[in-house]
Amino acid sequence: MTRTTLVTAGVVAALWCMGLTDRVRAHEDEGKPQQARATPSAAMQTGMVSSVNSGQIRVNDTNYPLDAAVSVSDDEGHPRDLNAVVPETQILYHVHRGHVDHIVVVLPK
Repeated sequence: MTRTTLVTAGVVAALWCMGLTDRVRAHEDEGKPQQARATPSAAMQTGMVSSVNSGQIRVNDTNYPLDAAVSVSDDEGHPRDLNAVVPETQILYHVHRGHVDHIVVVLPK
C-alpha cells in the first residue's frame, strides 16, 4: 500500500469513528425534504484533488463534473466555500448521477 492509501484509510476511519460524516449529513439534512437528503457516509469516496476548474474536479486521476448545487464542508462540519478545495487537498466526496454533489475537505491535523 502507498502512503497516500494508508493516510486516506486512516482519515476515513477516524471520521467514521468520530461520527463527523454523520454530523455533516445531519446538518445538511435540516429543513430538506426526505428525498433530497444526503446519502450515508458509507457512500462517500476518498481522494486527493488534482485540480478544480470550470465546474469540474479531478480526484484520483478521474474527472467529475460538479453539481450546480455542490455543497462543501470541512471534517469538523463547518460549511466551506468551493475555494477551500485546492490541488493536493484530501477530501471525501459523493457522486450522484455522475456529478460530485458533496465534498468534505479533510483539514490538516
